[in-house]
Amino acid sequence: MSHHARERSEQTKQLRRLLTGRLCITWLLYTATFIIIALILNITLVPKMANTIADGVSSWQYWDRQDLPLDTCLDKLDATLFAMKDSWDDPNLLAQEQAAIEREAQALLASGETEEDVLSKLAIARASAPLDASTATSIDPYAPLLISINDNTPEWMSLADLQVMTVRRMIDLSAASPENWQFFATQTGIEGRDLSIYNAIRALKYPIAILLYLIGCFVVIFRGYGRALRYFDELAGAVASMLEHRDEPIKLPPQLHLTQDELNDLRMRSLADERAAKAAERRKDELVAYLAHDVRTPLTSVMGYLMLLDEAPDMPEEARQRYIRTAAEKSLRLEGLIDEFFEITHYNLQAIPIERENVDVRLFCQQVADESFPDAEARSIALHVDAPEGDAAFIDPEKLARALGNIMRNAVTYADADTTIQMHARIEGDTLSITVTDQGREISPAHLERVFEQFYREDGARSSAAGRSGLGLAIAKEIVTAHGGTIEAQSTDGMTTFTMRVPAHPSRSARPVAAHMVEGA
Repeated sequence: MSHHARERSEQTKQLRRLLTGRLCITWLLYTATFIIIALILNITLVPKMANTIADGVSSWQYWDRQDLPLDTCLDKLDATLFAMKDSWDDPNLLAQEQAAIEREAQALLASGETEEDVLSKLAIARASAPLDASTATSIDPYAPLLISINDNTPEWMSLADLQVMTVRRMIDLSAASPENWQFFATQTGIEGRDLSIYNAIRALKYPIAILLYLIGCFVVIFRGYGRALRYFDELAGAVASMLEHRDEPIKLPPQLHLTQDELNDLRMRSLADERAAKAAERRKDELVAYLAHDVRTPLTSVMGYLMLLDEAPDMPEEARQRYIRTAAEKSLRLEGLIDEFFEITHYNLQAIPIERENVDVRLFCQQVADESFPDAEARSIALHVDAPEGDAAFIDPEKLARALGNIMRNAVTYADADTTIQMHARIEGDTLSITVTDQGREISPAHLERVFEQFYREDGARSSAAGRSGLGLAIAKEIVTAHGGTIEAQSTDGMTTFTMRVPAHPSRSARPVAAHMVEGA
């Protein structure tokens, strides 16, 4: 995975963790807030709302106690009264009744009867002597009564309870949903109302609460995704800003600092590429001007000498031969410049195909040196080749000879007269290393970084040859790179050394794909 891909992956992980964490925290806070608010409302507001709703959807009905005497209640409920407690005005009668009941109950219990059986037998015994109506009318509504309903086990209850049960029994026979009725017993009567509609509304309380909670969850999630979409807006704005204001640094939220760094790096590289492209275009324009000037000079000379020869047929033979020789030299110079044009076209528009074979290293270096011998001899420069015998390298001899030849021509051009150019070749491990060292004009550190650029022709810097295109060293670098190797230059104390290293064996030969020279770069 590339460095930028890893950065994007890390940025994605950070954003995912950030958004997930924020979403979980927001959801937890929302849930806690919702529960607290729901509890507070359920304690304070909901009861008031319930009473308001109940009063609004139901009406009270009233039953007077005088209309519901004891005998009526007993008849409606199919009940039997067995005993009363604190229900008569005569304390003696009450005491006698209670004493009789207790004695009878104790006797039954002493005989081994259970409490339930005792109550049943007491009910049966008292059924033969029920209370008279005059006694019943004087009962306190809230005095305890021992009553059996539907011949069940007698239970203690009050007349008020019996009246409410009687009203309920009446409602059971007439209402569609008697279980929804609510009753209140007062001192003078009984009030009741049908809460069917209220209970139906109340049943919606929890579904409504759940619905509101889910709506809130949806809002929380929507806001979380909205925050993520805002990051996209930030990125889109940053890209637009990078295109409109290229000199200003890009600023993004802290959560996108990795993307911010990457975009700023991209902006800086884009600006650097733009400056490099402009510089290359400027150098190319200068090169065209140089070549046009260089072409015009020999062409003018050739035309001038040819016109002289044409206009003076009786010219002395010695002058004629001198003019012809000069015109031929200028023609050769013109041919070299035209070759320069073809060289630029070839290496700008085409790739460099590499076809390797095993080559004797010493013989290869000697042949390249021999091609530079005429130019070196003309300047009284000696060439010395130091290469081991018998060593072979797996290279493209034609292409690598072109690269090494360009370096040699550069050395011959800028070496001092009466000096020696040293060429050393060694196979170190799996790498073929070739160095070319000359003594002469020194290259400054600033120019050393640029001597391998296309069309680079600066005063005081090395180019492939004086007056040439400045493409020779750039072509050498592309050929070496196509072999999977490297090339570098060093210049110290007047000694300049070019070193190229390429794989020497098939297992280390890299880059089967051809290297490309960028047109116009």
